[in-house]
Amino acid sequence: MKHEWIIELTKAIDSTDWISNVIQILLGVISIIAPMIFAYWVSKKDTKEIDERQKRLEDNIKLLSEYQGKNRRCFNLTLFISKKVLQ
Repeated sequence: MKHEWIIELTKAIDSTDWISNVIQILLGVISIIAPMIFAYWVSKKDTKEIDERQKRLEDNIKLLSEYQGKNRRCFNLTLFISKKVLQ
């Protein structure tokens, strides 16, 4: 390699290319912000799904409690009638 080529190569490496620096900085910022936005979006979506599941679960528990209450009253009434009949 000629000495002039080495000097020219070092000058090219040392020269500042502001456009590529700005592009690299913007790509770096985008590569940091994009995953954060995606994670926030996914967490909001999951929270909404969990809220809907929680509501359905609470409704089902309430319905089950009502059925158990009705069955317990029916059982108590049957037990009361059975005791009266057996006496």
